Amino acid sequence: MEKINDVHSKGYGLNGSQGTFLFTADGKKTSDYQNLSELLDEVKAVNISLSGDIASDLDNIATAMQPNSANANENVLKLIALREDKTFFDNTTPQGTPDDFIKAVLSNLAVDSQQAGRMSENQSAIMDNIKQKRESESGVSIDEEMSNMVKFQHSYNAAARMITTIDAIYDVTINRLGLVGR
Repeated sequence: MEKINDVHSKGYGLNGSQGTFLFTADGKKTSDYQNLSELLDEVKAVNISLSGDIASDLDNIATAMQPNSANANENVLKLIALREDKTFFDNTTPQGTPDDFIKAVLSNLAVDSQQAGRMSENQSAIMDNIKQKRESESGVSIDEEMSNMVKFQHSYNAAARMITTIDAIYDVTINRLGLVGR
């Protein structure tokens, strides 16, 4: 935005206007700012928009480098040339074009997104494994508990039969054996 506004503000529109910004914050007009640095302090990625000057009158688009040049397009060609400018981000050493920058950012986002997805899947697998190990040590197995319940129920029934048998033996011994000698 800074470079485009810098080039655009040096050109002339069809109506002879000069110094207008192509982009501003929240559609404000160029006159709302004292200079480009004041605009840069206010602009964030979320509020960049077409300048109110351009939105209200398309003749404010600076196409020419000289005033009253209706068919001239030198300034537009300068704006288009910014797309292929390899020193766009740093005037001292070639760093790449704005296109290269956007491609690099998108590529990095894609790689980071894939990495985050993989890390999330790995973390979920590790957590599932830990949960399974914990359950195997301290958890309750329904099948094991049912088999223990059946085993203890049979033990209880066997003990109850033994007590019934001993009760019957005592009953016969005490109550019936004493009748023989009477």
